[in-house]
Amino acid sequence: MWPPGPAGSSDGGWTIPAAIYAFWEPLVAWGLILLLLAVFQRRYQHLEPRWQQLAVRAYTIYIIHPPVLVGLALAWRSMTAPPLFKFAVTGIATCVACFLLAGQILRIPRIQKIL
Repeated sequence: MWPPGPAGSSDGGWTIPAAIYAFWEPLVAWGLILLLLAVFQRRYQHLEPRWQQLAVRAYTIYIIHPPVLVGLALAWRSMTAPPLFKFAVTGIATCVACFLLAGQILRIPRIQKIL
């Protein structure tokens, strides 16, 4: 935001509180991510076969989810509905579509070696 906002505001601009917030927020997010990773690594060292099948697809889903999400979001854009409803439906549909699509992609010969 230019010109700078009020001196004590963290809403943006060239202020000390805004700079502190800009650095604090990602550090807290990364800290929470690392904490969750550590907890889940200790608690779930061995997966049940059903969960292991889904875990194999995780990296493929990581790669394909952006175009799937954008495509579904664009497909819904003309629909009139409350934003929270559209968010929930798009998120659920994206998860289901990515899991199904990743399963099909991993059946292609030689793809499993790459992904």
